[in-house]
Amino acid sequence: AQWRWQEIEAGGGPQSRLRPTPRFHHTQTVLGDSTLAVLGGHDFMIRPILAAGLLKLHEANIEGDEEIEWELLSDSQDGPVPRAYHSAVHWRGGALVLFGGVTRPGTARSQFGLQVHRDTWILDTETPRPTWSRLP
Repeated sequence: AQWRWQEIEAGGGPQSRLRPTPRFHHTQTVLGDSTLAVLGGHDFMIRPILAAGLLKLHEANIEGDEEIEWELLSDSQDGPVPRAYHSAVHWRGGALVLFGGVTRPGTARSQFGLQVHRDTWILDTETPRPTWSRLP
């Protein structure tokens, strides 16, 4: 088999509101067989963001038989605070586990001008509306 790169034109142009916010220091995690989750990071102003995006990649999408669309998840008051430098992994089915990260200069746990987090969250993407739950 020969590998090849293929650009995916999902959701309009590079700055389209139909795509996740441009970012760096984020994670990209494969969920299940065909979903890519983009989570957290910094925006161009170096502000931590959370705003997750899910991209469903099926063979029909990649071959051009179907339109590829991002599912953008809005930040929730019940979810984690925006962050960068975190870890994220796939967990059973379509769940994503988020651990740690850093935010803006902060409070008591400030180190090198950044607030370091040690919290753990699960994003359940298999519900009609993906939901966050904090783990103990």
